[in-house]
Amino acid sequence: MNTKEIEKQIIQIRELEDRVIALKRQLLRSSSLLSISQLDQDRLAFVLLRFDHGHLAIPLHFVLEVIQMVELIPASETVPGVLGLLNYHGKVLAVIDIGELIGRKKSVITSEKSMAICRLEPFDFALIADDVSEIVAVGPEDVEVAEEILPGSLNAIGVVKTKDQTALIIDLWSIVTSIQAKFSQDDDSAIL
Repeated sequence: MNTKEIEKQIIQIRELEDRVIALKRQLLRSSSLLSISQLDQDRLAFVLLRFDHGHLAIPLHFVLEVIQMVELIPASETVPGVLGLLNYHGKVLAVIDIGELIGRKKSVITSEKSMAICRLEPFDFALIADDVSEIVAVGPEDVEVAEEILPGSLNAIGVVKTKDQTALIIDLWSIVTSIQAKFSQDDDSAIL
């Protein structure tokens, strides 16, 4: 490859990176807008999940409910990142350990833990956290889009900043695809 071809490819890569950032902004905007009439139309809402001393954020639009930890059904297959299964109103959901996905040791299940029940059509699943600490509504200026595509099974779309804390906005699709990929290595059926 000559220098001119390499420069052309670098320009194409930068254009694709710019497009990814624009798509992330669009996704953040559409998935976290509140439909609550008391807030300004331009506010973005996130559910904050606490892990150790840090926070992760999920656009509120994807969270159906927050519940305290209950007894889990053991999964028939051992899938990294899945602690077990949850009977949620007659539907069996995978309970995903975000801590394990970000490289921490597997979470110990205690009654103090919380679960965020999430829907990412067509998938419903539960995310376990030390605590689901709060719902925050912020302006677009308080959200920064991630400038890089992160490797691994848990990707960040961006960062949300409040007066008290900073939280990574997690890409729920990266969680779903990671768990599906790990599960389907041994089986053609889906856990989510």
